[in-house]
Amino acid sequence: MLARRATTVLIIGRLEYVLSPFEDVEALKRTLLDAARAGSDLVNFRANGDVEVHVLVMPGVTVVLEERDVETDHSLDPAPGDHDAGPIGDFDMF
Repeated sequence: MLARRATTVLIIGRLEYVLSPFEDVEALKRTLLDAARAGSDLVNFRANGDVEVHVLVMPGVTVVLEERDVETDHSLDPAPGDHDAGPIGDFDMF
């Protein structure tokens, strides 16, 4: 097993989102800080599964950025040279 880094945004109400691996975490941090300093603003980000999340950041709303090590199990990966025939199975072309 290999570990990879995942960043999670935890929003009040116990809602937890794992950020998309394409999300710029540093830019999101700056946007959250800007919204907090402005008093309120809508902050958008992408969560895993290509889910777009919109959060109204305002006084009384706590947003926590938490980084976790997530275990990735590669034991199910195909061996080199193996192929995945998919749900249809192998077939010959005409």
